[in-house]
Amino acid sequence: MFDIRVLLSTFSLSLTLFLVGAGATLYAPPISAADTDIFLNPASTSGSTRPNVLVILDNTANWSQAAGSDKKFDVEKDALKEFFTGLKPDKDPSTGEIQPSKFNVGLMLFAETGSPNNNVDGGYVRYHIREMGENNSKALGNLISNLGINADKGNNASYALAMHEAYLYFEGLDSRSGHEKKKTDSGKPTSITDPSNYNPGDTGVWKNGPADVMKTVSSEYIDPTLGSPCGGNYVVFISNGPPDKGENTTAESLLNSLKGKLGTDPISLNPKGEQANWSDEYARFLNKNGIQTFTIDVLPGSTGLGPDNTMLLKSMANQGEGIYYAVTSSVATSYKEQIKNILTRIFDQIQAVNTIFASSALPISLSVRGTNENQVYLGMFRPEASRKPC
Repeated sequence: MFDIRVLLSTFSLSLTLFLVGAGATLYAPPISAADTDIFLNPASTSGSTRPNVLVILDNTANWSQAAGSDKKFDVEKDALKEFFTGLKPDKDPSTGEIQPSKFNVGLMLFAETGSPNNNVDGGYVRYHIREMGENNSKALGNLISNLGINADKGNNASYALAMHEAYLYFEGLDSRSGHEKKKTDSGKPTSITDPSNYNPGDTGVWKNGPADVMKTVSSEYIDPTLGSPCGGNYVVFISNGPPDKGENTTAESLLNSLKGKLGTDPISLNPKGEQANWSDEYARFLNKNGIQTFTIDVLPGSTGLGPDNTMLLKSMANQGEGIYYAVTSSVATSYKEQIKNILTRIFDQIQAVNTIFASSALPISLSVRGTNENQVYLGMFRPEASRKPC
């Protein structure tokens, strides 16, 4: 996020040079505009402005790969559990009151297939996006802690198809791969067609029943942003290795049906071993629909398709206007701590995004509403990507 003080100072200097060049007589103050009143208070984290974050975790055979003396599965499970358990709201040190939650978080895994599941590859929502209050942060941490390296292993690393499912989920559309999966988050509420039934409190449940990812007797997703429509939507994609190539033709067809495929596709990659994969084109499509993508490359490979997968993940982050991060052996910090540190940086970055910001100062003169002495005040509005009324 850029520094607004730099922007205002640059504007002041540019305006001065323009007027002087035009022959105007103007007092040029030092470039140190008194804009310190901007961002003095933290951004609001009310129910309508909490960011909605969906973590997509690679739970395929990739997570069985070694990570030092452990496996990627063990390292990631410990890191994710500790991070999300610690994401609960803080207490006000002076009053002891619980502060508002800052995030809504959910978890998607790659689909398990075979009885009792259907055989559709992609992703499924294991934990519906909920406010990270005291109870929910603990529940998500416990869920992650109880994952089994074989019991919860996904069928294929269908990266693009998981991104497709994430789009359907955020938009509240019919599921493709997430329904008819035994472990899809489901509580069977009695009535969830009316947004007024949503309770954005710490329990994060629908008033008529437990939090459910789909509507009763339907494969249609419940829009996970109902309780927080203006906080922004994000995907954090955690990769343990290259995607499966068997998804490419299906993913291309699905993206084209959403009108997300461009005539210039596929996006050029170098190395190009994963250029035929459609995950980065999906990240671009999601971004155009208000969903940014961050990627985490856990111990990227240096041989085979390792460099190709790294390039794909970098392209996903670039197209999704997020950031690519790598967990590597070249850093002295443990793999677990690296993952926790990366997640902290990502969530800090997400929280730092402001849809609307402006100087809180007012001019002295009531007749001149945009200036005060030698200062110019500008209301700055960043377009809301998904065009929602926020």
